[in-house]
Amino acid sequence: MQLDELKKGMSTLEQVLAKTNSDIKINVSTSQTAKTKILKKIRQGFVSCIILAIVFTAMA
Repeated sequence: MQLDELKKGMSTLEQVLAKTNSDIKINVSTSQTAKTKILKKIRQGFVSCIILAIVFTAMA
């Protein structure tokens, strides 16, 4: 039963891939902007952790 469902799913997947055989284009400038925003959030989180560590160390 599961094998038949798998074959049917693979058949459907092959049909979809055959229909959507086109080039994928990535907007590099948008990608760089998103990367910059993510890195900014990571830096903010890292700085917050360092500040908390300093505060707790000072309290100890």
